[in-house]
Amino acid sequence: MLQNCTSKNPDLLAQHNLGFEVWTNKSDLSDGWSTWGDKKVEIDSTFSYEGKYSGKISSISDKESFGGIVYKIPIKGIIGDSVRLEGKIRFENISEGFVSLILRVEDNGNTIYFENLQDLNLNGTKDWSTYRITLPLGFGKDNLTIAGIIQGKGTAWFDDFMVEIDGKDINNFEIPNLRPEIFESDSIFDKGSEIILSQITDQQINNLAITAKIWSFLKYYHPEVNAGKFNWDYELFRVLPEILKAKNDKQRDQSFLKWIKNLGAVPTCGPCVEVSPDSFSIGNFDWVEQENISNELKTALKWIFKNRTSEEKFYVGPAEYGPAPVFTNELDYKQFAYPDDGFRLLALFRYWGVIEYFFPYKHLMDEDWNIVLKTFIPIFLNAKNALEYELALLQLITMINDSHASLNTRLIDRELRGDYYPPFKVDFIENNLVVTQPLVDSLSHLSGTVVSHFNGKEIHSIVDSIRPFFPASNEAALKRDMAWQILRSKTKSSTITFKKKGLATMDFIHANSFNSIYSNKNPDPESFKMLTPNIAYLNIKKLTPTELASAFEKIQSTNGLIIDLRTYPEHTLVYDLGAFLVKTPKGFVKGSLPQYNTPGKFYFTQILQINPNPTAFYLGKVILLVDENTQSAPEFHAMGLQVGENVMTIGSQTAGADGNVATIKIPGGYSTFFSGVGIYYPDGTETQRVGIKIDLEVKPTIQGVKEGRDEVLEKAIELLKK
Repeated sequence: MLQNCTSKNPDLLAQHNLGFEVWTNKSDLSDGWSTWGDKKVEIDSTFSYEGKYSGKISSISDKESFGGIVYKIPIKGIIGDSVRLEGKIRFENISEGFVSLILRVEDNGNTIYFENLQDLNLNGTKDWSTYRITLPLGFGKDNLTIAGIIQGKGTAWFDDFMVEIDGKDINNFEIPNLRPEIFESDSIFDKGSEIILSQITDQQINNLAITAKIWSFLKYYHPEVNAGKFNWDYELFRVLPEILKAKNDKQRDQSFLKWIKNLGAVPTCGPCVEVSPDSFSIGNFDWVEQENISNELKTALKWIFKNRTSEEKFYVGPAEYGPAPVFTNELDYKQFAYPDDGFRLLALFRYWGVIEYFFPYKHLMDEDWNIVLKTFIPIFLNAKNALEYELALLQLITMINDSHASLNTRLIDRELRGDYYPPFKVDFIENNLVVTQPLVDSLSHLSGTVVSHFNGKEIHSIVDSIRPFFPASNEAALKRDMAWQILRSKTKSSTITFKKKGLATMDFIHANSFNSIYSNKNPDPESFKMLTPNIAYLNIKKLTPTELASAFEKIQSTNGLIIDLRTYPEHTLVYDLGAFLVKTPKGFVKGSLPQYNTPGKFYFTQILQINPNPTAFYLGKVILLVDENTQSAPEFHAMGLQVGENVMTIGSQTAGADGNVATIKIPGGYSTFFSGVGIYYPDGTETQRVGIKIDLEVKPTIQGVKEGRDEVLEKAIELLKK
């Protein structure tokens, strides 16, 4: 399969500078390349594989560090089965780490596939050699990121990179022109919305909230909007001035009616959309009756709802590569680092409408979504700069209570959180922030120590202050994510107060080095091992179907099997692994998907099932290990394995965020995510927010951390030995 949806203009062939030869400004890097990390990165003419130049990375000092040279390739509109990166590397005196290529497939800033050459352990000294990485691709991806890196000490040269999609050189692809015609013909607000709101009244807030609801409703229901005849973002900017100037409800509603009329007549449906009796509502149409709007306006909106069509929608549709909805033809307006008043309102309205109609778990949110809308209108309008706008976005997405929700923050990390981490890992254990892994030998005595204050502020007070900016389905996932961020610093030196050990001022580690050290101290776990002659252990992180089949030949002779789901799997193993645990087909999950012909309504999918392996059935006892790190795919795996004949689940509450992820683009060059598919047990029991069912709760203790024990694993072994 290979498609390239482009115009056929030979002048539009992409020409990427993958050999470093295009070097316009000789004081900077070769065109298109950027730096990454702490090392010295430059263009070199001393050694090159082909041509005059290569990319060179070298250590600045004897200190172990990380550095890379990076190139980004836009691929939106290009479809292919696989992508391959090939590159030439020469390296000298690489120690305490490795040299590598990196290939990353991205969608809206989210990494979909990733691979490097770490497993080759390229170190020491070696002349030019060719290395390759291949990843799946599919449809709907935005960018490829390629890089050459050094982790550790030494020097390396990179040259003659080549990227191929299904065997075709990326330089032979035409640059996709995917911008719909309506965006070309209606570009009046490309430089600004011309909406200025210096002060806002309660009446205007109310009118803006109604505008958001009507604008969102028309976006997904009006046939002319669904046909792509309007730049719907800019239609908002056209109607807002009249709405904001309205002196009373009657004037406001007349403006709405004129707006709707200008969209074009909505013909009587034939045939009309029929809603399945098994469907259920998440977003609803009740607001039309509840809002204080005129009967004439209500009648107009009800007519559009009644006569809706089943035709393809311009701004949303099912994905070609998964069941989650895809929000098509949405621009992120990267030209605005700090969008003006109108574009900030657009950000709020767009996000609110998507969640209102397409978030399968809206009914599980803590706050009423209508109240959230009114609350955030002044928050977005009062954001005085780019940082405050980013904070408003993050606070908004936190309101949906979803561990899948996140934001590609830029300013928050740089200006508030900082790039320095403590020289140890911390986790919340027994409701305390505890040092769980010192990263330098001199701090080994701190393992299991409680952190009570950071730079003079009490930890629980910090938790309360940053809580509104951490999206999470439940408290377990919230504390998991906070633990990685709560001690971040903008300065290298910070003060920490340890309970019973007093005050300490210590040097923090830069993020790149922290990740490097942590990665080195925590290599990927063994996928399979024997804990005792009768107890086997599987870790799903790196386990492949081939390794699983091989391991099960040994597992068959054991009395007990432990499957560790406290990580994220690289492969979907639930069906292969589950097949060994059932004698007859067993249903384990059903999903909920949006009805695109009636946005806001969802329907349940058929129940998915685990089918038995006809040649092998495991007779022993199986124990699944779960905790707050069990999120999404591992939660799905747990549900599938739980239908086994002799399966028990132990551990603590999982992250409560299952289902394929959907992406929303936000003005300012942002993107955010949410759980786009509802996931339920066959009996309808929800997993969102609560997590998967647990038979026995087992949690780590502070004492266990001090002793270096994995208490959840120990409990599993104890149960299997009985």
